[in-house]
Amino acid sequence: MEKPSRSSYRIFWNTFFITLLCLGVVFALFYFITMRPAKEVTQNQVSVPVEGSAYTPAASDSQNILVIGCEEREKDAVFFLLLRFDAQDNCCYVVPLPPEAESTVNVKTMSLGEHYRYGGHEYALSGAENLFLIHIQKYIRMDQNSIASMVDFFGGMELDLSRGIDTKNYHFDAAKQQIDGSRAAELLLLGDTSLNSAVTCNFINQCLTEDLTDNRQDFYSILFNECDTGFTSLDLSNLAMPIKLFLNKTEDKAVPIEIDGEYTENGTRFLPSEAAIADIQEIFS
Repeated sequence: MEKPSRSSYRIFWNTFFITLLCLGVVFALFYFITMRPAKEVTQNQVSVPVEGSAYTPAASDSQNILVIGCEEREKDAVFFLLLRFDAQDNCCYVVPLPPEAESTVNVKTMSLGEHYRYGGHEYALSGAENLFLIHIQKYIRMDQNSIASMVDFFGGMELDLSRGIDTKNYHFDAAKQQIDGSRAAELLLLGDTSLNSAVTCNFINQCLTEDLTDNRQDFYSILFNECDTGFTSLDLSNLAMPIKLFLNKTEDKAVPIEIDGEYTENGTRFLPSEAAIADIQEIFS
């Protein structure tokens, strides 16, 4: 049998290496076309914190929120609350805003209530931002029914009143008492800033506790189904760790802040003092 010549071996090895090189090029093209875009998509996806992992509170986790209260969604605003969920301080600052507070939006100088009547929550939010020169990330609009649902979700709350109060349907004694959602809603819709601060702070301290950790989604359902809000499910997922840390805090976590200022002679406009504006800017920045 005749032995293969050297030229035959040379042709075989040349063919082998050329084939190997071609396969390498094909694989590289396949990786570039398919695997690399998939990797980039994965890197661009929002990273949701995993509960139980190490977490360091960051300023970017804090949220400034404007709460708008109405008897019914299509009616005028009765009260405004400016909240700051502060991840680094692990607390919630509560600032009741008089609907008469004056601010300017698009060269229109009006009260917050008038801004809301003119342009809805967008104008009210811009009015609060321009009043204090701060950025407000989110809003929540609540009516009488959604307020009641939120409070009743927790089985009511305790409230200590220093004076007797009459609302449309209820009488409240000057005493410590348990109130349900309907009563809490009527108190808030009186529009009394001091009372609104007390009711809101009591709700945060008593209801937003560790017990809520395992059934947050049910509470969020009320937020999404019965309120109008700028929050999304993704927003709350991204805030899972700071929210859990906040709920686990055992001491009082709501910090009430009263705004110093004065009303005009006819009582239709409220003008915050320069010191009050500076305080809000410092806290909400």
